[in-house]
Amino acid sequence: MIHNNLTMIDGVAIGADITGTVIMDIHNLSSLTLQATMAGGSSPTGTCKVQVSNDPPESPLAPFTPSNWFDLANATAAFTDNATKGSASISVSSYWARVVWTNTSGSGALTAIIHAIGQS
Repeated sequence: MIHNNLTMIDGVAIGADITGTVIMDIHNLSSLTLQATMAGGSSPTGTCKVQVSNDPPESPLAPFTPSNWFDLANATAAFTDNATKGSASISVSSYWARVVWTNTSGSGALTAIIHAIGQS
């Protein structure tokens, strides 16, 4: 069994919307969970979610950044206070994953981790 645990957003202030710059290759993985922690803020309100892409890499050896993304259903954590929240295990068959934060109000620092598994 393959396990992949990756911090996608690491303690970033949530004064605006955030698109994580870390992109996880999930093409050999079959399910994932999202864990998001909001800390040190005042009434942080917004939504943390996983987005996925099926853009094929141009070359398996060259660096690649997908350009087309969509929200992964049921991979969302809504916040109205400082807390740790997460998603249930979600089946995936996409190539790439990233995390985005949609800010509504308040302040705080967001850390988001994806744990994904698959067969070896």
